[in-house]
Amino acid sequence: MLKSILFALAMVLSMPAVADKSADEKAGNAKKAIATMLVSGHVVIGTDGQVEEHDLDARAKLTPEMRAFVGDVISKWRFEPVKANGEVARARVAMSLRLAANKINDDAYSFRIASTYFGNREEEPETNSVRVAKKYLPKYPSELVGWRASGIVYLLLQVDPDGRVMNIGAEQVNLRLTGTDAQMELIRETFTKSAIRAVRKWKFHPPTTGPDAKGSSWLVWQPVDFGMFGEASAKSDDWETYIPGPRNLNMPWAGKSYRSAGSPDALPDGGLYALQQGAKLLTPLSP
Repeated sequence: MLKSILFALAMVLSMPAVADKSADEKAGNAKKAIATMLVSGHVVIGTDGQVEEHDLDARAKLTPEMRAFVGDVISKWRFEPVKANGEVARARVAMSLRLAANKINDDAYSFRIASTYFGNREEEPETNSVRVAKKYLPKYPSELVGWRASGIVYLLLQVDPDGRVMNIGAEQVNLRLTGTDAQMELIRETFTKSAIRAVRKWKFHPPTTGPDAKGSSWLVWQPVDFGMFGEASAKSDDWETYIPGPRNLNMPWAGKSYRSAGSPDALPDGGLYALQQGAKLLTPLSP
């Protein structure tokens, strides 16, 4: 496990840096970078809220020790019992985990599950959720090409019954490069503007079945990954490094629900995710 963490954290040293004279500030921001991996899988939740079984994507580049550690943590989780048609039921739900490794000192590293997302029960029809009807791909900002900027924007959307975007905002922007505070803020703002400009024009299919079908609006997350020079986004089963951005909790139109929904950075790029998860984890994650 140590070798894998060392390799992942070594990537911090090769993170692109915006060129200027503020070396100390850039170095300070580089220290905020974490080695991280998205891992998908499933968890089976019993009627008592206990975990009965789970599986992780076999392609994920995890050592046997890492898999054992994650499995041990998951086995101790407790969930709010899942209901189907108003009745408590055994449920198998999709799961996405953001794993993180941080360097404590020259000889010690911490490895943890940083954030989670739990999707719908497998047997639920897709018409129970908001779906994309028409999309426009965001453009990589030309002004950032020279900076070799790369990152992911986590958008929060409010969709109306006609399938239009009522409100939209960036909840978090994580970057795969370092720079001064001002430079990184500018890059985050530029990526955000490009993502919002495109996604605001998207059309959606509101849910037509299930408990949310009669809602007046729906809140969903949409990650938008800007690969360097327009490259494909990072694989969800491999290690990468990024510098986490601050979480934006100032979106009054979203109400209070998103403040307690957890960080969106456990969401893989390329999907649309309901703010209301398919299972509610009651066990706190380790800090």
